[in-house]
Amino acid sequence: MKSRVLAELGSTFEQLGDADRALDLLGRALDLIERADLLWTSRFDLLSTRGATLEAIGRYDDAIEDFTAAGDLLDANDGTDAQRAELAQRLGLLHTNMQNVEEAEAQLRVAMTIDSAILAAPGAGAAGDADPDAGGASGVPGDPAFDAAVRLAQSTNALAILYFRLGRQDESIQLMREALDLRRRTLGEPHPDVAEALSNMGQVLTLSGRTDEAMEYIDASYAMNRRLYDGDHPAIAQDLQIMANSLQMQGRFAEAVP
Repeated sequence: MKSRVLAELGSTFEQLGDADRALDLLGRALDLIERADLLWTSRFDLLSTRGATLEAIGRYDDAIEDFTAAGDLLDANDGTDAQRAELAQRLGLLHTNMQNVEEAEAQLRVAMTIDSAILAAPGAGAAGDADPDAGGASGVPGDPAFDAAVRLAQSTNALAILYFRLGRQDESIQLMREALDLRRRTLGEPHPDVAEALSNMGQVLTLSGRTDEAMEYIDASYAMNRRLYDGDHPAIAQDLQIMANSLQMQGRFAEAVP
């Protein structure tokens, strides 16, 4: 089907960072789907993908238009909870970038509430039971409970970052702890998202003046990234920079110099 090929090509170019090619192909795919009157879910997926591409290049108003159209499709066709959570999360991130604080918080809270309900529903399946020592995840992408747990951790982390920017440090740190714990239990270790969560904790604690506690998370992130990547990977360089900043704040200047 031509529309599917165009959509897949558009998604590929979006991942490669070629926004112009991606938007052209996604737009053509949407036109074909509308003319052929295909399943609404195909149009929803394309609108969501194009909205994310528009957001990435700073065309926020156009992104909101696509996300709003995607939401209208969900309302008109009894969309799933997972689709609603994904869309709310995307809107929350978009409004964060637009500095619409109240709307960003509201949308992220909606996403978190929906995903928490998915995880609590009878028969949802196990999620969050990974054994960190064994390094295995608690599920696989496509499993509703696993996807909800991953998405919940992302939304929780995004809200934590938003709160920190607003000066709500205690709430931010608590949410980051929750996101880190959920990622550990869902994804296992080592995992890039767990390392990122550890690094985020280290940064927030450093900037909050809790440097001794921060070093525990920074060291853990650095050790995990060393297991995951080669020595010149950006994640390792970032950990080293955060570590140096924390040491300088403690007055340990000699240790902060590579």
